Amino acid sequence: MTIIKPMKEGPLVAQVTPNLKDPVGKDVKPEKLAFGLCRCGQSKNNPFVTEHTAT
Repeated sequence: MTIIKPMKEGPLVAQVTPNLKDPVGKDVKPEKLAFGLCRCGQSKNNPFVTEHTAT
């Protein structure tokens, strides 16, 4: 499942929970993975957030 939340005055934060299985087919519950998506267009690594001064 993927959840994307806009942060006030900040990026979009995406949380992704992959469906994983171990070698015998049993479900493995991983920790959520999260990353930021830039909304201002000034990221040096679009679409991901990098540190920069707000404008």
